[in-house]
Amino acid sequence: MAKANISEDQAKSLAKRELARRGIEKDFASFDAVESEDMCSWTVIARPVVHGPGGKLYILVGRSGRVLEVIGGL
Repeated sequence: MAKANISEDQAKSLAKRELARRGIEKDFASFDAVESEDMCSWTVIARPVVHGPGGKLYILVGRSGRVLEVIGGL
C-alpha cells in the first residue's frame, strides 16, 4: 500500500495555493485536512469566512502533492 508522501500541513498549504490561484483564498477562514482511508491522499476542507450560499470546498490532494479536484463551491 502506498502511503501519502506529503504531510497534513503540506496538503493544507497546497489547497490554499490552489484557492489563491483561483482568486478565492481570502473567502475561506479555516482549513482542515483528513487523510484518506487508504492513506494515499488528503481531503482538505475549506470553511468560508461568511456562511452563506457558497458553503465549504473540498480539495482533494494526491499523494504526490498535486491538487486533483476541487468540489463544492461559491
